[in-house]
Amino acid sequence: MSRLLFVIAFSFVAGSKSYSQDNYILNISDFKHYIEEFNRNDNELYKQLIPNDLVWDFFESNIPFFECPDKNIEMTYYFRWWTFRKHIQKTPNGYVITEFLPKVGWSDKYNTISCAATHHFYEGRWLKSHDFLNGYANFWFTEGNPRQYNFGVANSFLEYFKVTKDSTIINLLPELVKNYRVHSWNTLK
Repeated sequence: MSRLLFVIAFSFVAGSKSYSQDNYILNISDFKHYIEEFNRNDNELYKQLIPNDLVWDFFESNIPFFECPDKNIEMTYYFRWWTFRKHIQKTPNGYVITEFLPKVGWSDKYNTISCAATHHFYEGRWLKSHDFLNGYANFWFTEGNPRQYNFGVANSFLEYFKVTKDSTIINLLPELVKNYRVHSWNTLK
């Protein structure tokens, strides 16, 4: 498993800011058939920021490419990214990641759910563009309701920082401390 993680991490780091095909170790067009198959089998009922017809462009500029001898694992990897991008939503103040595509009654503003945010940060930390998760992190402390449900994102923010080295997230430390104190106090009652 550690070898698999090394290959994923190395593929991510190997790209440069231009992200042209020449900068990849893998031939990224070898993986386009997955996206074509996913799109072909999808009745796209809910379009958000990145619809099916733009997903390959999003992949080329944002995800780490990965090759594996087990093609089921490889297909699952690309399916997770294909699904993840369906949940990126543009708001007037940045981006959020939704948990459900149709509006659900138990969600908050923009169909967000605080308890899912931790998972979104763990998965999305590998995106080359930091705009999506930086906007999402900011959302939770400016517009969102972080205590709607459990909101234990501190570790996922740390893991995001370890991958991206983007210090923007560090600016939210006072809000994370405040969230921790309110959550801890409510737990003790």
